[in-house]
Amino acid sequence: MLHLIFILGIILLHGCSTLPEVVESTGHPEGTESEIYIANHGWHTGVILSAQDFFSAMPALRSRFGAYPFIEIGWGDAGFYRADEITLAITIRAIFWPTDSIVHVVGLPRSPYIHFKNSEVKRLKVTNDGLSALKQFLSNSVDRDKQGAPRMLDQGIYGDSQFYRGTGYYHVFNTCNKWTAKALASAGVDLSTQFKLTASSVMDVIEGE
Repeated sequence: MLHLIFILGIILLHGCSTLPEVVESTGHPEGTESEIYIANHGWHTGVILSAQDFFSAMPALRSRFGAYPFIEIGWGDAGFYRADEITLAITIRAIFWPTDSIVHVVGLPRSPYIHFKNSEVKRLKVTNDGLSALKQFLSNSVDRDKQGAPRMLDQGIYGDSQFYRGTGYYHVFNTCNKWTAKALASAGVDLSTQFKLTASSVMDVIEGE
């Protein structure tokens, strides 16, 4: 019986929304290259942009994070991300049941390599077209109110950070690391977003420094 319930749950999840979706580039692969960073924190990955690039995607957050040269953004399960203690029940619920998503935004006062010295950080170059698509993907990841402002929630989990309500639902086919893979695909990185369930599965496909 449990086996049947598990199979039915997987079938149900497979049909669930996988928002935010990859943003297709506009077809101009050439152009000046910009730098982005991907940070691997062990179980979770985040995308890091210069403040200038980030605020051009989400100008409403300039007043909150305008003092920082770099901004990290991550997406994940609302309950798992904010939990003081990761329990088995929280983990099972996040994996096997569609749950609300949340966006974590962090202001970095220094280079990502220095700020996240205990994490794996890779730098890669993307074209202007890829950067534009990536910024649209990041913007699409944040839920907004009727006035178009990001829906702010509570304080983030490290550094000067803030949670915002995300778009889409978190589940086994739409995880935090798949979100990062979709961000990279939007930026023009040639990779498959399928089966990107772990941080290492994302970092291994990045040809960066």
